[in-house]
Amino acid sequence: MKIVFLAPFGIRPKGTVLARMIPIAVGLKQLEHEVVIIAPPYTNPEDSGREDFVQGIRLSNIRLDTTLGATPLVLAWRMFRLAMAEQPDLVHLFKPKGYGGLAAMLLILLRGIGFRLPPLMVDSDDWEGRGGMNDILPYSRAERWVFAFQEQWLLSRALAVSVASRGLEQMVRELGVVPESCCYLPNGVGQLSFADGGLIRRR
Repeated sequence: MKIVFLAPFGIRPKGTVLARMIPIAVGLKQLEHEVVIIAPPYTNPEDSGREDFVQGIRLSNIRLDTTLGATPLVLAWRMFRLAMAEQPDLVHLFKPKGYGGLAAMLLILLRGIGFRLPPLMVDSDDWEGRGGMNDILPYSRAERWVFAFQEQWLLSRALAVSVASRGLEQMVRELGVVPESCCYLPNGVGQLSFADGGLIRRR
């Protein structure tokens, strides 16, 4: 199976891509699935349009430059277009908000009117709406409303949902997600490579 992961932001400086997405992708690759991560690198704009391999997983960053300006709809469209160009069997959105969230909403809407497109799975590793990240981060009132709407709309319409904690599992079930469609998938720590300390000291 070929799976496209939609990232919420770039690989730096935030931790979701490295701490959650890459370990899951590596695990799926070991099961002989192909995984491609598509990211909007607004947190690390130097990676705009760049493609890298991280622990054997292909990471494609959309371009940020545009004559129309880097508007949310333009960036979301680029994520959607790049994802569909991969011809995946499944799209897995990480964090039900932001540019990736808009791309995922378009996917659901197009599937709903008959387009033959891959199904969507959504991952939640934080609660984003009221009582969650909306109350912690300095978002504008409009951003808080949009993120809360995206979270509830996407979680309640996805084919399946993966969650990082039992608390999130309970919260998504309160949105109507049935137990059979909810997968508890806690963060895992991938195997890290360490330098040879003795060799470094001898040098």
